[in-house]
Amino acid sequence: FPVTISPSGRLHILNASGSGQPALELQQSNSGSNILQWKGSSGSYLGIISDTGNVGIGTTSVGVKLEVVGTKQTIVSTDNGVVNITDNSGFAANSGGSLVFRGVYNSSGSTCGTGFIDTLKDNSTDGNYSYAMAFGSRSNGSSSIERMRIASSGNLLIGTTTDAAEANLSLGAKSTTEGGQLLLQKGTSQTYATHLDNYSDQF
Repeated sequence: FPVTISPSGRLHILNASGSGQPALELQQSNSGSNILQWKGSSGSYLGIISDTGNVGIGTTSVGVKLEVVGTKQTIVSTDNGVVNITDNSGFAANSGGSLVFRGVYNSSGSTCGTGFIDTLKDNSTDGNYSYAMAFGSRSNGSSSIERMRIASSGNLLIGTTTDAAEANLSLGAKSTTEGGQLLLQKGTSQTYATHLDNYSDQF
């Protein structure tokens, strides 16, 4: 059993064996019983890992792969939520926390990125915390790309990443031959109610 003579806690397991060997392996042979659960100083459970591999933090009732339960804080004043995602790589432009979604796309079970939510620092200035939030999706034959952005100014950008100071909504070119378009449809018929198109720099 691998041990260390310099433990850093009540239990310290040092994997001194060959590569590929886990430092700790837990197996639950009783269906419906948790693999691991832990408590705080109050004696209340803080989290579990179920026998199906589901992880619960702040809850012992888990029906999905990850469930996090906590008290929502006032985000505006604390910069904290129930879950925080932090990028600690530095303060370069476009750095920031991100979330990527994946899914199965073929009968072999292969997965790929399907979309993302990304936060991007406006610049590389030390001490400047202007960030934009971008939303991306993926079409067949291409990588996930940004489709919409909320600029640090609060302006909404669709199909463009350039924040026009004079506009609250900016629509990028639909293609190299077409300009930005705004289409408003009506009712279940989805017929045009309003269609604005600056094709050839004209409306």
